[in-house]
Amino acid sequence: MIIQNLRAENILKYKQLDLQEIPPHGLIAISGQNESGKSTIGETICFALFGRTFSLDHNDIGKLIRWGENRCSVTIGFIEESGESFELSRSLDIDGNHSARLCRTDDRDNPMATGAETVSHALFQLTTFGYDEFVESFYLAQREITSPQPHSLTLKTIAGLSTLEKGAFTIEEEVHRDEANITKIEQELQQQQDELVTMEFDPDHLQELQRQKSHADQEQHKLTERIDHYESTLTAYSRTYPQLLSHTTAHSRLTFWLGLNITLLLIVATSWLLMTIQPELKQSWLNIFSPLLPQGMGWMALPLIPLFFLRKSYSSSIKRLRLPGVALGAALQDSDHGLPPELGKRCNQLAPQATESRLEGAKLTQEIEPVLKALKSNQQESAAKSKKMIEPIQVEEQRQVQTATLGQSIARLEGEMDELVSHNHSRIISIELLAGASRHLSRRFNHVIREHVGMTLPLFTENRYEHLQIEDDMTIRVFSNEKRGYLELDEISSGTQRQIMLAVRLALSQELASKRVQSNQFLILDEPFAFFDQERTINSLAVLPELSEDLPQIFVTSQVFPDGAAFQREIACSRETTVLQ
Repeated sequence: MIIQNLRAENILKYKQLDLQEIPPHGLIAISGQNESGKSTIGETICFALFGRTFSLDHNDIGKLIRWGENRCSVTIGFIEESGESFELSRSLDIDGNHSARLCRTDDRDNPMATGAETVSHALFQLTTFGYDEFVESFYLAQREITSPQPHSLTLKTIAGLSTLEKGAFTIEEEVHRDEANITKIEQELQQQQDELVTMEFDPDHLQELQRQKSHADQEQHKLTERIDHYESTLTAYSRTYPQLLSHTTAHSRLTFWLGLNITLLLIVATSWLLMTIQPELKQSWLNIFSPLLPQGMGWMALPLIPLFFLRKSYSSSIKRLRLPGVALGAALQDSDHGLPPELGKRCNQLAPQATESRLEGAKLTQEIEPVLKALKSNQQESAAKSKKMIEPIQVEEQRQVQTATLGQSIARLEGEMDELVSHNHSRIISIELLAGASRHLSRRFNHVIREHVGMTLPLFTENRYEHLQIEDDMTIRVFSNEKRGYLELDEISSGTQRQIMLAVRLALSQELASKRVQSNQFLILDEPFAFFDQERTINSLAVLPELSEDLPQIFVTSQVFPDGAAFQREIACSRETTVLQ
């Protein structure tokens, strides 16, 4: 940024300030007695660019308005490296209303930005530096020619450390945040682990309870089936017993008649055989029985056929009617389900009687009733035992779910903690790497500053001091050619100290202009030679225009300048005037 012109109204000392066609190269001398308004020019430039000044903070910015006036305004024209010209205007009234406007010189009707904050942002995009960098490097107020603050943001920005430190700070915040999260997780994890230990859940106990209930359920099911089988077979026995007696009686009668008929048939067959053997008997028997018998012997076999089939039918029915008794007998034979010994013995006695259907239904029912009662009692006990097991099993199952949930939560917390620890480990390595990079940049920056200082310091100190030693904390020691060693600053005179600090500040200006701004830049030096003698001042003024190609335009203020100094323009200030043109 190179200043082309500056116009202002009612700022500090000046009612009107108008500087046109400011030379873009060389020294611009601003001279005058104390309180003549020399420093006002630099303060006006600072306000025009950033809306504030070095001597007034934001709360006191209203003091910039000239005494007795209601508002002030300023317009500054400047040119950037691209060759494009810009115009920035600001105004401020006693009520604190602050307006700003940035536009291209050849297009004033279409501003690039309006409003204080918007203009500040747009200006930063153009120049790549802000107020802090400006007052630290390009605007050197007389009272500020001191050692730079090693921890200032401006110095770190110039050195390229601010981005690294910002990154390291952000990572450290993440580390602290995750360390707090790790502590919180550890507490929660310990609490859940203690709760898990307190529960004392034993999966084998749940399995044993489930096994006992399953056994009780199976026993109850068997007893229910046994009782149902007893009752159904006993009912069938009682229902079929009368039919069985009737069919058995009929079967016996049929057996008798069938036997009688067979006997008669055998007698007749025998007689017929005898007659065949002894023919003489045949005629005599025929004479006796022929009137009684029909012709032939076939008729005697006719009654046997229906009797035989009817008896067979009864035999099949009797066999079917005996099945309930057989089933009941088998059940009684196998009825040891926790019965008392006397009932078990009684079942064994009743089993053959039921199988053979020797007992009447009501009698058998009466005999079996104690057995059924005992079985039902055992069934109820098994049911009660099974029901009793439900609640403890449910409790254990809930405890199992809680244990599993706690286990999952503990695993999740352990995973989260491991992940946070891993991330923090990586972050710590990153911080160490950034710290190493910062040390490297800091040493490189100090080396560059020493090189810049080495060009101007001999001129400022008449070759008595040439080299500086700059530590990482910006502690400065100077090499004395006379004493052949490095001296602390408090070992040399205050005037020489200011000469050294001026060389350091100019070195910072060169570094910021070449590495950050990367374009031509103006420089304001407010009475930098207050403690220089005339010869040293002349030498310094001669070397300033050659200081750096990046700093072609240099404003220098002083009460008086020695004769023989070469200036591109001289601006004389006076206590008696409030107008400067």
